[in-house]
Amino acid sequence: YGQFSAGRSGYALSGAGDVNGDGYTDLLLTAYQNNRAYVMFGGSSNTSFNMAALSAPGNGFYIDGDAGTATGWAVSSAGDVNGDGLDDLLVGVPAGSPGGRTSAGQAYVVFGKTDNTTVVLSSLTAGTSSAGFVFNGAGISDYTGYSVSGLGDVNGDGLADVIVGAPKVTALGTNSAGNGIGRSYVLFGKTDSTAINLSALTSGANSLGFLINGQNSGGNFGLSVADAGDFNGDGLADMIVGEPMAVVMGGADVGKTYLIYGKTSGAVVNVSNLAQSDGFVIIGSSNGLSGYDVSNAGDVNGDGFNDLLIAAQNGTPPTTTGARSSAGKTYVIFGGIAGAATKAIDFMGT
Repeated sequence: YGQFSAGRSGYALSGAGDVNGDGYTDLLLTAYQNNRAYVMFGGSSNTSFNMAALSAPGNGFYIDGDAGTATGWAVSSAGDVNGDGLDDLLVGVPAGSPGGRTSAGQAYVVFGKTDNTTVVLSSLTAGTSSAGFVFNGAGISDYTGYSVSGLGDVNGDGLADVIVGAPKVTALGTNSAGNGIGRSYVLFGKTDSTAINLSALTSGANSLGFLINGQNSGGNFGLSVADAGDFNGDGLADMIVGEPMAVVMGGADVGKTYLIYGKTSGAVVNVSNLAQSDGFVIIGSSNGLSGYDVSNAGDVNGDGFNDLLIAAQNGTPPTTTGARSSAGKTYVIFGGIAGAATKAIDFMGT
């Protein structure tokens, strides 16, 4: 049960992996209206649970953000980011204002732990806490942390990596109101707690991770992000990024989804000129908002490759199935071999 009136407990939720190392899978859910996330330790009991009792020993712990920051708007298991053997957590704070940059947004990695002490996210910003670390958004109104996901090992270093979406970022991430081009940040796992200012990724010459830039004004690239598993079978984890408001051939809100391959370098990926070695694009149908939500589908067809799941919530099915305007569509995209000549999948019919 939720803890607060109008707290919207469960607005965002995720399996958390094994945060405390007891062999049970744990749970992560949020009440973003109260800027609180809950980590609930797994166990064999099936008794109903009141989140107000979470801080009792053995139950779990709270993660508390600052007022008005939408802490927990998006959450995910992060995998083992710091290599200590415990699974870590990823918490999006899209209305955070680091360095006075209003709603630049933030995302926090909270390290797995066995005790019930509340994690106060503001204590992580200095970069000296043993509880985790912060990613600070680059520009005003970027809304960094609107979407978040653990990825697995993107760069092959043995540590889990993460992706953070900033769907309202400007083309260059400057400190001005966002116009909804959007970008996403892939951050490599690390063992220290130093804060990361995401503006450091724009040069492409770094070891922190890499930047994926959107293409279309108003496209909201990064509104949704997810892990893709090893889609192309090269041994590195891949990722999916949705751009649901993308305009295609003059058609509004067609939507695009991008499959981006894992890689070891920090070189910037620009989807406006996406090299075949970097990934491919999946184009939705007219007014479908394709890519509004995306997910790893697992191995649906049993061929040994991970598949993709893409929601087009405003899609209209073919008239042969009966007229159902905006009934919605969901696409399943099968994974394939490394180096396959996939440049684009187009559901526009053009």
